[in-house]
Amino acid sequence: MVTCPTCNAQNDPSAGFCDQCGTSLQGASLAPAPGVYSPPLNPNYSVGGVICPQCGAQVIPGEMFCENCGAALGSAPPAPATGGYAPPPLAAPPSPAPSYTPPPPVATAFLTGIDGQTFQLSGKTTYLIGRRDDVSGNYPDVDTSDAGLQAGVSRRHAELYQQGVQWFVRDLNSVNGTWVNQQRLASNGSEAINYGDTIRLGKWTVTFRI
Repeated sequence: MVTCPTCNAQNDPSAGFCDQCGTSLQGASLAPAPGVYSPPLNPNYSVGGVICPQCGAQVIPGEMFCENCGAALGSAPPAPATGGYAPPPLAAPPSPAPSYTPPPPVATAFLTGIDGQTFQLSGKTTYLIGRRDDVSGNYPDVDTSDAGLQAGVSRRHAELYQQGVQWFVRDLNSVNGTWVNQQRLASNGSEAINYGDTIRLGKWTVTFRI
């Protein structure tokens, strides 16, 4: 060990400056070695040491002066840990499943003619009303072929459709027009219909029921 000539502190033989007062140790006398083994004061710390702000040397935590250059260590930053355990990053919480809103149930509706003939509308949300035509491949959901030709119903005259719980009728640019309760629809126009409303296509009349 090397004895500091200023404060008599014991320093490592390889130290250039006293780690207690910063005095240069060049030419300082060696202290007699004790008979009991003493570990070196400056082991090779790899984790949690202190870095000298002047020369960048790693020194023992708690020392007041750098053994390498003698600089004061009062505010020296700690050395970065090189072998410490770093816990794995926490997994992000799972995103909530998107909420699902089922569509409203498809209601069963009926069209009843003045002659008592009834058409049931079930399982779909859009129904074509008109006259069957095998040549053009037109097969409406509500086939008015029995009376529609004389009543002026077009092959593709109108359609009934459901949006949510509300039903509508739309004219499909028919020749003889579509009426709801005596009110004629504009060409390709739509109108909401409710239970008991009267729908007339040309001269063919039915009553809407749910």
